[in-house]
Amino acid sequence: MSFISKLKSKKVLIPLILIVVTGSGIAFLIKSMNSPAEGTVGVTSQSNSVEPPATPKKLGGKYVAFEYPSRYERIAKNNPSASLEHWTLYGRQALGPGPSAQISVIVAKMPAGGVKEDGAYKLYAAFPDKYKLTKMTQDNEEVIIGTANGEEYIRTALWGHKDYLLTVAISSNQENEQLVTEMNALLESVEWK
Repeated sequence: MSFISKLKSKKVLIPLILIVVTGSGIAFLIKSMNSPAEGTVGVTSQSNSVEPPATPKKLGGKYVAFEYPSRYERIAKNNPSASLEHWTLYGRQALGPGPSAQISVIVAKMPAGGVKEDGAYKLYAAFPDKYKLTKMTQDNEEVIIGTANGEEYIRTALWGHKDYLLTVAISSNQENEQLVTEMNALLESVEWK
């Protein structure tokens, strides 16, 4: 049997055709992916109107109640050992505008020496080149804000109230003014019980 007659055999001809067609398809796909796009691009106009913010969600416990942006979802409800109450919230970009971020809200007993004896405050005060400390007033009480800007953006509020310390921390992989706005809105909504 000659070489050509072997090629004409159904056992060889069908697989050979499949290999040639598949190879041609792959070559065409690679060429299409590496070539510039052709055709026209339609431009749609964008409205400059800003959507009103969604209604905030509410959380609360025995010591404090607060509102948080609707783009966040509540996750695990495990209280750290030193806390009286604890909530963790996670906001993905898909849930609304702004970067993905996590908010942690913790109520704990006030350290014996006050807010400045808290571990977070001591850390921020010990490394002023990495952490910036500022103060604000909320409901006639001092709130200390610590901001860390490095590989991860972290903004922490320490709010002493009577025998309790409220710690609100927001963290993200990028700094964004919206995160500051979200934290400030949460702090403004706090109601001590």
